[in-house]
Amino acid sequence: MSQTGTRKLYEHLKPCLLENRIKMGRDALFDFLRYRGLLIRKTKRYHITTDSKHYFYTSPNLIKDLEITHSEQVFVCDITYIKTDECHAYLALVTDAYSKKIMGWSFENNMKVSMVKEALSMALKNTIYQHESIIHHSDRGIQYCCPDYTDFTAMNNFKMSTTQKYDPYENAVAERINGILKYEFGLRRTLPSVAIARLMIKEAVGVYNSKRLHWSLDLQTPDQVHGNYNKQKYKSYKKNAAWLIIFELFMCGWKQALLRSNLNSAKIMNGLEMKGTSQNVPSFKNQSSFWGKKKLKKPLTIYTKNGQPISGQDRLFDG
Repeated sequence: MSQTGTRKLYEHLKPCLLENRIKMGRDALFDFLRYRGLLIRKTKRYHITTDSKHYFYTSPNLIKDLEITHSEQVFVCDITYIKTDECHAYLALVTDAYSKKIMGWSFENNMKVSMVKEALSMALKNTIYQHESIIHHSDRGIQYCCPDYTDFTAMNNFKMSTTQKYDPYENAVAERINGILKYEFGLRRTLPSVAIARLMIKEAVGVYNSKRLHWSLDLQTPDQVHGNYNKQKYKSYKKNAAWLIIFELFMCGWKQALLRSNLNSAKIMNGLEMKGTSQNVPSFKNQSSFWGKKKLKKPLTIYTKNGQPISGQDRLFDG
């Protein structure tokens, strides 16, 4: 049985709630599931499945600044770990970056090149549009960079693209799909056998493609978006670099403004003018109008920019 987030569950249940005249909002559903202990809890487990320490050629990242506009433009590929009582097994996935549809998959108890070739072959059989070439994007794992696999992709008119850094955002769609299958469809648990795991994966992929709603797809399923080709606006998982630059500039400007504000306040409060290295103390004839009626009990010590106290003769008040 698959798991789903409460917000998506509410979208599924809303027609049924209206039909039966049940008044329950999203927050009330959250409270109900929390009371029953049915909210999804995430646990983090990390298993390294990428062997990037090799001497094979790695392609440049072709999708870094690419605008993805339609289905079957970019396929993202990755390998994830599935634990069984019999052995350690691995799942290779090929996902359409635009529609988030899982186009092909393969499940084996090893990480040989034949596994990723089988997943890509399934993806090719499931394509419904005609293209001159499709971009194949993956990490720098040895399975995706070895000549046996790159020759296979070249024969099928794929343009190879690989990540350049250890940044998960460079292959964000593939990483996200791995997490969905594991945390929402029960594949992160230790499964009894490879055969049962394969059946669960087959069912999970079918439900994921046809029934699972995505916020990035405006609460549509991958099958719906894939069939519409280019009608859905693409939403990227990548960080918005322009927004980060604007935010950084804003923060730098804010810091400088705050520094100037603090400096001006110190000048006014302490009566100190800094011109180069000299310090001039202006005289206030009517100090009570500046400080108010409250008098200072102790002399006010002024500190320079370097944190050194100014001598007594330079103080504004002598006590």
